[in-house]
Amino acid sequence: MLQRMNTVVLFLLALLAATNHAIAQDCAYLYPNDYEIESGYTAMVQAPDGNIYGTAQNSIFRLTPACVFTTLFTATSAQANINSLLVGPDGNLFGTSNIGGASNEGTFFKLTPSGAYTLLYSFGGDGEFGGPLGENPIGLAMGTGGYFYGAALGGAIGDGVLFKATIAGQVSLVYAFPGYTVNPVGPAGPSMPIQASDGNFYGITLGGGSTVCGEEGCGTVYKVTPGGVGSTVLDLPTNGDGANPDGGDPFVNTVAEGLNANIYGTTFDGGPASDGSFFSGSSADLYDFTSANSGANAVMLASDGNFYGTTVSGEEPIMGTVFEITTAGEFTTLTEFGGGAGGGNNPIGPLLQASDGTFYGFLEGGDGGSSGEYCNTCAEIFQVDFGLSPPVQVSLSSNQVTPGKPLTASLRVLNAPSLTMQQCYAYQTSKGIVTPLGKVPGTYNSSTKLYTFSTSFTPATAGIYNYAVTCGGVESGFATLTVGDTTQTTLTAAPNPVTPPANDTLTATVTRTTSSGTPTGSVTFSVGTTVLGKSTLNGSGVATLAASSSGVAAGTYPVVATYSGDANDISSASAALNVTVQ
Repeated sequence: MLQRMNTVVLFLLALLAATNHAIAQDCAYLYPNDYEIESGYTAMVQAPDGNIYGTAQNSIFRLTPACVFTTLFTATSAQANINSLLVGPDGNLFGTSNIGGASNEGTFFKLTPSGAYTLLYSFGGDGEFGGPLGENPIGLAMGTGGYFYGAALGGAIGDGVLFKATIAGQVSLVYAFPGYTVNPVGPAGPSMPIQASDGNFYGITLGGGSTVCGEEGCGTVYKVTPGGVGSTVLDLPTNGDGANPDGGDPFVNTVAEGLNANIYGTTFDGGPASDGSFFSGSSADLYDFTSANSGANAVMLASDGNFYGTTVSGEEPIMGTVFEITTAGEFTTLTEFGGGAGGGNNPIGPLLQASDGTFYGFLEGGDGGSSGEYCNTCAEIFQVDFGLSPPVQVSLSSNQVTPGKPLTASLRVLNAPSLTMQQCYAYQTSKGIVTPLGKVPGTYNSSTKLYTFSTSFTPATAGIYNYAVTCGGVESGFATLTVGDTTQTTLTAAPNPVTPPANDTLTATVTRTTSSGTPTGSVTFSVGTTVLGKSTLNGSGVATLAASSSGVAAGTYPVVATYSGDANDISSASAALNVTVQ
C-alpha cells in the first residue's frame, strides 16, 4: 500500500461521495520533489503566521491561506525520513527524523519558517540499540515545562524509550520500556505519547502485553509517570469476541484524550475481522471496523468533542474514508474516496483541524495536477468542511483602538482536555516580524470542557498587529488589532515626463481613512531600493521633494512614497507612479 512518491499535488477533494460538504478552496499543483508519504509518518500543523506546514518523509512544505504551495526544506540523506513536526514556544518548527544524524539513527531538529535547518540532537551511536536514549525517534508531542516528549526505538534494553527534549536540543531519558515479550508489564515499541490531564504520558506499543498474538504479544496502551514509572493500561486488542485472531497491530497510531478524561485510540488492524478497532483505555473495544472502512489511522479530538480520523481502504469502489466517532463508539462515515476522475485515495496520517474549523489530510495518488490521469507516484492534500467551530478561538474586545486605550484579549480552546493541548503559546506579528509572547496561563474547566484565558493590555504604538495562539504545537487561532488610524498615501509628479536637468517635484498627500485630523511624520520617496529623499509632512499632511533629473538615464521609473506613521497613525505606501525621464 505504501508507495514512494516523488510529486506532491494539492487537489482539494473533488470527490465527496458520501456527503455534500463544501470545499473551502480549489487549487492544484505539480511539484517534482522527492516526497515519500507513509501512513502515520505524516504531520501537518498551523503555525502562528497562519500558514500550514507539513512533512512528507524527505521534505517540509508550506501552504498559505491563499493556496500557495512551497517546498520549504528538502532533506539530505543525513536528515531524511522526517516523521513529526510541531510549532515550538519560540515560533520555530521542531521535528524528528527516524534516520540521519551523526550515526544515521535519527535526529531532533529545528526549522525556521523561512526554511533554515538546525540539527539539535543525533540519536544512536552510543552502543547497541542506540544507547540509553535509543534510536530512530518516532515523533514528538508537547508537554508541561516547555518540553517536547517523544518515543524512540532501542534504548538500553532495546525495546524503546520515552524521552524529553528542550528547544535547545538537550535530550534526556524518561522511561525505558522493559521487554518485547508476552508480558503484562512488558510493552515494547512505543508510539509517540500525549500528556493527559492526570499528568501522565499515554501511547501505544507495537508489542508486549498479556494477550497472545505470536511471540511478541498484541501490543498495549502504556502509561508512564513524569517520574519514569511505567505500566500497562490495556492489552490490545480486547473486545467482546475475544482475542484477535490476527495479532493486534496498532501500527504507528497514537492516542487522544476525550472530554470525559478517558484515553482513546485505534488499531490499524486486529479485531474480529482483522480490520481494526476503536478502543477506550477504560472500557476496551468500542467499535470494530469492517472491510468497508478498514485500516484506521490515528484519530484526533475535534472542536465538537468527537473524534475524527481516516481509514485507508474500503470495499470497491471505496478506497478510504473520513469518519467521526463518539466516546460511546457511535460511528459515522462522512466522506468516501473512490479514486475516480484522477482523484487520490487511501487517506494516510492524522487529520489537522485548521483555524476555520475545516480538516486537512493526505491522500495517496491523484492526477498529478496537470495531466488529468491517475498518478501512482503523486499525493494530494485534501480539505473538507463539516461545519465545525474553530478549535482555537482568539478574540479581542475591540479590533481597532487608539494608542493608550485598554482592551481585553480572550482565548477559548474547545478540544483541550489533555495537558498536551493545553500547552498554548501566544505570538504577535507586526510588519512581518513574529514575536513570541510566552505561554498562555489558562485554566481548564471540567464542567464546560473549555480551556480559557483572558487578559487586559494597553497598546501604546500605532500599527496593525496580528495575534496568534498555537496549542499543542499543532492548532492555531488568530485575531487582528488595528491601533491608531489607518492612512492612505497618494503621489503625484510634475512635470511628468521630465527633461534633464530639470527638477521633478514629487508630492505625497497622507490622509486618515478612519477619522478626521491630519497625520504627522515623514515620507520617504524611493525607486526600488534606491532612496530619492525624505520629507516631513506639513500641517495639511503634504510632503514634497524636488528630485533632480540631472544625470539620470532616459527611461521610466516607478516611484513610491512611503509614509512612516506616527504615534496615532499607521504607516502606508502609495501605488507606484511611473515617472518618465526623456
